[in-house]
Amino acid sequence: MITPLKILILEDLQTDVELVKYYANTIQRKCIFAEAKSKNSFHCVLDEFEPDLIISDYQLDGYNGLRALEYLKSHRPDTPLIIITGTLGEDLAVQIMKKGASDFLLKKNISSLPASIVRTLREVEEKKKNEEAEKIRKELFEVSVDMIGIADIDGYLKVINPAFEKTLGYSNSELLNKPFIEFIHPEDVKSTKGVLFGLVNGIPIEGFENRVQCADGKYKWLEWNINQKGRKLFCNGRDISEWKKAQKKLNKSENFNKDILTSLTSQIVVINRSGVIIEVNASWDKFALENGVVDLNKTSKGSNYLEICRKAIEKNDPISREVYDGIISVFEGRLDCFEIEYPCHSPTEKRWFILRANLFESDANLLVVSHSNITDLKQAQQLILEMNDELEERILQRTSQLEIKNKEITDSINYARRIQKAILPSEKYLQAQIPNSFLFYSPKDIVAGDFYWVQSIDDHLMFAVADCTGHGVPGAMVSVICNSGLNRAVHEYKIEDPGKILDMTRNLVIQEFEKSEEEVKDGMDIALCVLKENKLSFSGAHMPLLIIRNGACIEIKGTKQPIGKFEPTLPFESHEIELKKDDIVYLYTDGIIDQFGGEYGKKLKAQVFKSVLLSIQALDMKQQGEFIEQFFLDWKGELEQVDDVCLLGLKI
Repeated sequence: MITPLKILILEDLQTDVELVKYYANTIQRKCIFAEAKSKNSFHCVLDEFEPDLIISDYQLDGYNGLRALEYLKSHRPDTPLIIITGTLGEDLAVQIMKKGASDFLLKKNISSLPASIVRTLREVEEKKKNEEAEKIRKELFEVSVDMIGIADIDGYLKVINPAFEKTLGYSNSELLNKPFIEFIHPEDVKSTKGVLFGLVNGIPIEGFENRVQCADGKYKWLEWNINQKGRKLFCNGRDISEWKKAQKKLNKSENFNKDILTSLTSQIVVINRSGVIIEVNASWDKFALENGVVDLNKTSKGSNYLEICRKAIEKNDPISREVYDGIISVFEGRLDCFEIEYPCHSPTEKRWFILRANLFESDANLLVVSHSNITDLKQAQQLILEMNDELEERILQRTSQLEIKNKEITDSINYARRIQKAILPSEKYLQAQIPNSFLFYSPKDIVAGDFYWVQSIDDHLMFAVADCTGHGVPGAMVSVICNSGLNRAVHEYKIEDPGKILDMTRNLVIQEFEKSEEEVKDGMDIALCVLKENKLSFSGAHMPLLIIRNGACIEIKGTKQPIGKFEPTLPFESHEIELKKDDIVYLYTDGIIDQFGGEYGKKLKAQVFKSVLLSIQALDMKQQGEFIEQFFLDWKGELEQVDDVCLLGLKI
């Protein structure tokens, strides 16, 4: 539940106090007000009321907004203050902002107060979040068990947290007074420089491991994540020494267990460092006999496995060279395990095997070598590759067909857009008929259900905005029928009264839909005006007319029924208005007020929209149109547009 906003108004004119309350109450949050008219009352109310926001007149009787701001900064520095003034010179504006005011407004622009309040509260909330985040970052920096530091591009640490000293045992000065590369294990220096070179070229370091010398002369394994920003390196490291030991022990255990499990089906030999075979399983000898070996003394227990490899190498067998080098690497500790897949075809079939070599448990002088038949696996892999190729070809064909269909559909919709554009008044025609005006028209899709309509007949100017059922292609089809109905009502039937125009348009639209075998209840909402000199006639179907006059918004509602089938059917009511100089007339569809957006992703709503219109009355009509369009885009943000939007404004 959102708590009410507590606003303290520092103002000695009651009329201005009421004006501030009026505009403040237009924001989407309940407001509670307190008033102060002098220095003493301001100090008293400030302590008792504890406001969330202060709105102060600049010039008061014996006091002013700057003095109030100075007092506020010493007593409630986090409370924002907005200053309102009748006149504002450049020097005063600079002085107000330097003193720390959140915003300032001219009284003639008081309609901008709601936007100023919302912006100020958002800035206060963001400041609180940033301060809290900074506090948390500092706490994390100090208590983190991970090493966190900042280094320069030359490798000197500039800032480190206590975890550096705790992990490595050096003092702060010892770590900061020489390049960190000097602490790295000699065997890891080259790889460390390599990743640092990549970092300079835009490649961040993630999960890099190296050994770092501690104060006691021992080395610890550390894992690093490093990012560069400008000439600074932001480092995060953690001690993984115990994890590395556990991982090595686990790998040895897993490899040994794997050897035991595969011994049932694989050909297994155990050899010593010299290559002598000291043990074989039954599968080893059986395989040899089945594949042409007559004398097992040459391949079984007592023979030399490495010698067999060397003889094959002399015959230029590349697989034997890899096997020989791999076994030596495992014996010498450069590899924990060696694996290689190789073909071993017989005269009657193609076969593939995988060779694995790893130390026998923890004995560094014995090696287990296993040969496993993986022919079925290789054949399955080949079958999958062939099926994938076939499937990929089918997908490409289907994708091509869909692209063609999609292009045909898109071309048809674009053609429909050209047709719809042709029935809408051009911008040139619109400006010729209504010079002091603007139009904001934003379809949700390529074509729209919203449309605008302008006709000049004799000394009458007729204009309207309409919202047909749906949007996109269905809405556009309905809009063509409704647009035609309007044109027939004024040209064929010579009707000038807006209510009667809508009555006739409804009849014509229903007649068109009744030609269908199915019942069609589509139609439109519309706001229609007929202007003759300064007399404006208005009639609406579910749509209002807005008139801004002398800073106030006048709303005339339309009849609560659409153009189309509706029960009960009533005549559309016409309203007569005598316009005055500088009146501004607005017609709009509901797409703009139904749009989700803003800070909380909610609908704009009519009340906020009216406040926006009131706030831009100092702009000319072209500027108003540009402002509304940008406001709509900012409000919508990254959210999807929910409906077509059409807004027409004209100044008398």
